[in-house]
Amino acid sequence: RAQAQAQDRWLDSELFGDDQEQRRHTTVFSHIPPFIDSPNESSGYFPLAKPVRLNLLERMSQAGVKHWFCGHYHRNAGGTYKDVEVITTGAVGANIATDPNGDRLGLSGMGEITGAEDLSGFRIVRVSSKGISH
Repeated sequence: RAQAQAQDRWLDSELFGDDQEQRRHTTVFSHIPPFIDSPNESSGYFPLAKPVRLNLLERMSQAGVKHWFCGHYHRNAGGTYKDVEVITTGAVGANIATDPNGDRLGLSGMGEITGAEDLSGFRIVRVSSKGISH
């Protein structure tokens, strides 16, 4: 609990620091995505727990974050919360196919390991004075 509180204080100092007005872009990177498809989806193995997710997303939105890049899911996914776009990028080597009979948010939703040119885990991100694109 103490470690989580310390991390929250650190995050808020970074998000809402004295230099916030001078920033052009604030972008967040994390391993675990806040959600897979929707901010209001259930908690699961792959996304953050819903109460944690909603708290973080709201803070990101208030701080002017526009992009949150993630991994962990081994598939491409994402969506938006207010003005925050969540972008989850698949793995570079191999991705996990989704098992339609399983829970997409959990381990039972993992199908076979697959690799193909159109499933590359590389994502090119371009940053300019006008914005960020991917």
